[in-house]
Amino acid sequence: MSLTVVVAAIAKNESQHVRRWFASVEPESDAVFVVDTGSTDDTMDQFERAARSGKLCYSQFKFDEWSTPEEHGRCPRPFRFDVARNLVLSMIPRFVDVIVWVDLDEILYPGWRALVESAWTWRTTKLRFRAEWPDGPEESREYWLDRIHGPCHKWVLPVQEMLVPAGGALPTNVGLTNAILMRHMPDCTKPRGDLYMALLELARREHPHSARVARYLARELEFRGRCEEARAERERERALAGSVE
Repeated sequence: MSLTVVVAAIAKNESQHVRRWFASVEPESDAVFVVDTGSTDDTMDQFERAARSGKLCYSQFKFDEWSTPEEHGRCPRPFRFDVARNLVLSMIPRFVDVIVWVDLDEILYPGWRALVESAWTWRTTKLRFRAEWPDGPEESREYWLDRIHGPCHKWVLPVQEMLVPAGGALPTNVGLTNAILMRHMPDCTKPRGDLYMALLELARREHPHSARVARYLARELEFRGRCEEARAERERERALAGSVE
């Protein structure tokens, strides 16, 4: 089966990662699409240099800053991950068969495209694959992702976003490959900030019946030492475990 396969990403202040990331995604992809969400370092300059390969299509969209839920409602263009990722999707031509999402702190292993094409069928709409984080917590050193998909999808949730079929899309048919295609190489010096927590709280208000949101919110509360709130959120997650997200 002959497929058109592209890589997609969002970025902000990822200057130190651009070359490593692009070297892993460019050789085997047909094109690469990126939206920068407001870098203040030289990330955009590096994208400009990478674009000389002829494969990179990049743009910048500067979101307005906000730090509290109250401010979010008054902010003309508040940042949220689903909106940013959907901006990338809007750049990708309709004839593309497969979209592979690779964050700037991740790399694809050589041979990834052949593994994707061998697992993809004419019925496939999404593909689950394994990623690794060798330096991460023991329970997270290998994990599953489903960030490979066909057309007619969109992202939802302001943070810890997930893919869902867009209007008129075919029923979801998820393929599977046991191959480890990706390596996570996070920058642990990058500040976590309050935005992540604010986006999780927004996600809870927008999707109060989502066990997924409850799980990530509980984890963040634990990370911040807010143990009583975290326990309550874990209880809420268990109660919602059977809900459709």
